Order: sequence, then structure tokens, then C-alpha cells
Amino acid sequence: MVNVTITRLEENRFRITWHNPETNTEDYFERSGAGITPVEIPNLWHHPEKQLEIGQKLFHFLDGDSRYLHRALDEAGHRGESLLLNLQTCKETADWPFELLAQEDTLLLPHRLHLVRRVSDWGKTKESPPQNRPLKLLFMACSALDVEPELDFEREEETIFKVTEDKAIDMEVEDSGSLDGLRRQLEQTQYDVVHLSGHADIDEKGNPYFIMEDESGFRRDVYPDELWDDALFENPPLLLFLSGCRTGETPDTDAAVSFAHKLVEKHHIPAVLGWGRSVADDQAIHAEKTLYHQLSLGKSILEALQRVRYELEKEEEFKSYPAWPLLRLFSGGIRLAGIVTPGQRRRPQPRRMAHVFLGNSRVQVLAEGFVGRRRQLQQSLRVLNRDFSKVGVLLLGTGGLGKSCLAGKICERFPGHTLIIVHGKLNAITLESALKDAFIQAQDEKGQQILSQKKEMNERLANLCATSFKEKNYLLLLDDFEQNIEGADKGQPGALRMETVNLIKALLHYLPSGGKMTQLIFTCRYDFSLTEQGRDLVVERLEKVWLTGFQEAERHKKARELTHIFNYPDQSLVPQLLSAGCGNPRLMDELNQLVKQLEGLEVPQLLEAVKDKQEEFIGELGIGIQEVLDRGGKDLDLFLQWFSIYRRPVGTEGVREITGKAGLDQWEELLMKGMGLSLIEHDEAHKTYQSTPLLREELRSKLEDTSSCHKAAFIIYKGRLVTG
Repeated sequence: MVNVTITRLEENRFRITWHNPETNTEDYFERSGAGITPVEIPNLWHHPEKQLEIGQKLFHFLDGDSRYLHRALDEAGHRGESLLLNLQTCKETADWPFELLAQEDTLLLPHRLHLVRRVSDWGKTKESPPQNRPLKLLFMACSALDVEPELDFEREEETIFKVTEDKAIDMEVEDSGSLDGLRRQLEQTQYDVVHLSGHADIDEKGNPYFIMEDESGFRRDVYPDELWDDALFENPPLLLFLSGCRTGETPDTDAAVSFAHKLVEKHHIPAVLGWGRSVADDQAIHAEKTLYHQLSLGKSILEALQRVRYELEKEEEFKSYPAWPLLRLFSGGIRLAGIVTPGQRRRPQPRRMAHVFLGNSRVQVLAEGFVGRRRQLQQSLRVLNRDFSKVGVLLLGTGGLGKSCLAGKICERFPGHTLIIVHGKLNAITLESALKDAFIQAQDEKGQQILSQKKEMNERLANLCATSFKEKNYLLLLDDFEQNIEGADKGQPGALRMETVNLIKALLHYLPSGGKMTQLIFTCRYDFSLTEQGRDLVVERLEKVWLTGFQEAERHKKARELTHIFNYPDQSLVPQLLSAGCGNPRLMDELNQLVKQLEGLEVPQLLEAVKDKQEEFIGELGIGIQEVLDRGGKDLDLFLQWFSIYRRPVGTEGVREITGKAGLDQWEELLMKGMGLSLIEHDEAHKTYQSTPLLREELRSKLEDTSSCHKAAFIIYKGRLVTG
């Protein structure tokens, strides 16, 4: 290990001080910028063809005539080690790309050198021995509603989990993307590593910031001191990874330092990783999965980071714009050893076990490939974690939108809860069977005793709400709950079945006294109500969360999962094939399989088969125009016809405009009725509505005169363009 300090003497003149801590010897020399030009620093160094040349110049700059760096590398090599170079720079050289250090034709960092941007001596005598337990990682993605492009955070989370699923690592996810959410998480748990993923930048005054979310999901720019004061202060990690562009870049102002540098220098976070410039999603994800895989094996931060750089350098797909030299490690004087001990035994992970349990219960969830639904997930978790007026969530939307998949994702976020799952019909028999399985799994003897009593099930539920359900953590998932609504199988949903009413009423009535230890998750195609003494318990006790068809950003992410469509030989057909999925995840999956089966078919026949698959899918869902007429009546049918003229979601002003043009009153009542039948989709985050794309064309075809509809739509879209 050697410590190297760069001090500015005058314009383009520097003192390089070499200190060997082992021998406590020190020497220095002076030199000019060694040919490093101002153009090379901001503009050229991340171009592959320039990197070796710049790396050689940087090597010569630090090496000096006495060959300090050369000798230090040789000595480390004789010991069979990589050289640890702690580098303290002056302001003028802080953004120089020292990660490119090259000896002759060899780039050193991926193979022979550990480079730490040493910020201070804080913690240099502190000992942090590896812990004999799994690595504790907190992952938080920040993806504000009003910031583009949307990052591929779902794949990022999934990739990290997958590469570490059989390793000694406990990975938790915080979904709010907000300072408040991060603080609440850190108040409860100490993590070894905190990973923040999102967009970041440097403002006009040269101050770096990270784009997080406010409580409503909209953009909030967070500066280093805010991140510390409002969140990290509670329980700072050993390693913070700021996976955002430019978080390791030094701004071009006299007073500023990088985001990562400031957190180490001022707030003494032991180690912070940041990117020196912009980085692509794929490269960042590749770096992260390698880093956490290595750390979970017991490797030191330095060894793990060297492996990251090696993996990024060797990947052919990244060589046109290599990311490995962009990744910068800032630290104080603390020894960056392993965080956990190597050789730990494999442990079953709650997340994986939850998926096994869901699958065994016939709940259709995705173990991987989950995309979108961020706002619905945030809304659900906010209610389940913090809203004491509610005892659960009701996930609503037409078939194929992924209600069960979202329910599974919610269950993932509660690894300490035991799942109670009833799929389809809810009655005394199905509920007793589910409760029995859960009580055995939770080793809940009291629950088993109450369940074995010779009483009506609603009475036993009341007793459980007063005992087991307020003493242990349970999640009761009632999946495909529309099977408990009369007429739902014919597309004409009515009231709850009698055998279900008393059970739901007991849960909604008594669970509020349990202090949110046990909560409910419903997935249902249709809205329903349950009245007690003039009050609708569903409205009072459950949060309604509406799912919509995928919008543009979600469709783009989903498209990459649809390999047969995405890689179709005639790329001009890909947009049409994707559009045929109507933003419905299940239909998109079925069309992807159809394209695979019909490989080589002529285009006209393929498109006809796609159309047939659409109609078949809609028929399987049991929704159609005749059912709408029978259940909703003429006013709703007319409203839906007119509303189908909108091809994009609109706010309430769009609903009012089109309803008025159609000569209909009570637009709010018609809107709620359409939503309750899953014929209108509601986006709570954006406060918008749209008719279900599955029936939009069929509804619009019933209009005799579309000119008035188009005029109304023009007024709304024109107003949106003016205000936007």
C-alpha cells in the first residue's frame, strides 16, 4: 500500500508526495501536467482509442524520474498482490481519470492495481472485522413520474437478486424512491450496503444532485447534505453505491466536489461508489451484479471492485464505450476489508420461498420478468405500511393486467409475514384449509387451537383477529376474488355470494384492532361493496388500486421480454405486433408465443392469426359489448362509445367534455360504473382515465357519427398541448 498526494504549487505545476505507511518513509518531486491537456479531461478520456495514451501520461505523471509507481508495482507483484494506491488529489486534478493508469500497453486497474480516491484520514485506525452472517443490502430505485427516460430498475433489481439468490446475502427493496422512505428503512435496520439507483446531474452552479421522488412520486432534487441529514444519518452503511450518472464527477467550479466525495469528506461514510460520467443501464447493471456477487462471497470491497472492472473490460458489447474507468471509489482512511466472512452456507431466501408458496397455491405470479406497476406498488405499500385506517388493498382491473403478479410483488416486500392464500372461491372450507397451512408454517399453536373450535367460521375469524392476527404477521391474499361475485362468470357482476359475505364482513370489521399485524390483499376484476349499518366497509377499510394497460415506457420494457416479437425478422412489423397486445401483459405474452409457433408464415396470414388471438383472449375474459349493454344499460354503453374516441388517457376534464357532447348527465356516476366493470382504466398517479384498449375499437365502431367526438377530443388535446 502507498499513499500519494497531489498538491498544486502554481498554474500547471504540482508536487507529488509518496508515502509508504509500512516503512513510514516519504519523498516527493515536482512536475508539470505531463501533457494532460484540458481537452482530454472532459472530452476525450472516455473514448476507447484515447484511453491507453491518456493512461500512459497519467502513469508518467505519478511515476516521476525515480520511477516510484513502477517500483511500487514491482514490489506488490513480488508479493503476489495488487498494489493499493490511496490517491489524494488537489482540486485541479480531482477529475483526472486516474482509473486509466497504464504501464506500457497494460491498463492496470482491472488486473494489478487498486485505486482509492482517498478523501481524508478519518477512520484509518478503525477495525471492522468481517461478520459471520449474510451481507445486508438495501436497494432503492428512484424513478420520478416527470423524469425521462425511465430507468430499467425492475431488471436491475431482478438481476442483482438472481445472481446472489444462492449466496449469503439478504437483499431488501425500498420502493418509494424518496428520502422519507429511505430514512424510515434506515431507522429500522442497519445495512452493510445501500444502493441508490436513478438519474443524477450537476446544476448550473456546479452543485451535484440526485433525482429522487417526493411522496407523490414526482421529482425531487436531493443534494449531498440533504441525503445525509434527512436519511443516511440514521444508520450510515459501510458502502454507499450512488448508481447515477456523474455522481463521481468533480464539477468545474472552484468550491465544488463530487457528490460521492462530499459524503465521504464531510459526513464520513466509509466508502462511496459513483460514476465519473454518464453510464448506460446495461453497463451499470452488469457492474452491480458482479459487485454484490463478489461481496456476498466475502471478498473485500477492493477485490470486488477490481473484479467489476475486469468483467466490464472483457465484455465485447461494452468495448465501444467502456464503463469500467467511469466507476470511482471514494473513501477515508478506513481499511476496505471484506464485509462478511467467506464460505457461509446457503440459506433459503424469503423472497424465493414466497414465490414457491404462491405457486403452490395456484396464484399466477412471475418469479422473474416483472415490469411496470411502480405507482400501484408504491400506493399499496404506503397503505399497508402506514395507513392505520385501512386493513388492506383491493387490486382492480380487467383480466391479464397482472393483478396476481402485483400481489406477488407486494408479498415479496413483506418477507417476515406468513402468507394465507385462497385462490378463487372463498368459503369456510377453502379458508380453513388455507389458515391451517399458514398456522403450521408460522408455528402458531394458538391459531390452530382457535381454528379447531366447533364454531362458525366468522366467529373463529373474530377470535383470530383478537389473538393470532394481532400477535403475528400474516398476509391474507384472496386471489381471483371475482369468483365470489354473483354473475361475474357471465360478465354481469352483482353482489357478493352469501357464503362469502359473513367471512369478509368479519375480517373488515375486526382486523382494524390488530394494529396492522395482519392485512388483506384482494385481486379482482370487478369492484364490489359490502354495507354494514349504512357504511360501505370496502370503501372504509380497503384501498382501491387500479391497474391499467402498459403505457409507452412499460411497453418498451415488456417488449424486450417478448423475444419472438422483438427479434422478428421483418422489423417493420414489430410495432404492429406489439400494438396488437393492447398493453395487456398476458395478451402480449400469448401473442409472443403465437409468433413463435407461426414462424415462417406469410405476413397476411400472421396478422389474421394475431387478430383471431385477440378475439379469443377477449372471449376468454368474458367481456364483450352485449354484456356491457345487459349490465350497464344504454347510458353507459353510449358513454363508453363516445369515450373510446380518446386513444390516450385523459383527466376528468376530458371525461366531462365527452359526456357533455354525448348529451349525458351524471358523468361521475357513469365513470365509476365503467371503472367498476373494468371497462375504464384509472391511473391514480396521473389522475387519468381511458377505455380499456381491448374493447376500444369495437366500441368506437358502434358510433354512427364520429365528428362530434373528434371535436371534443381535439379541444382536450389542444388544451393539453397549450398547458404542457
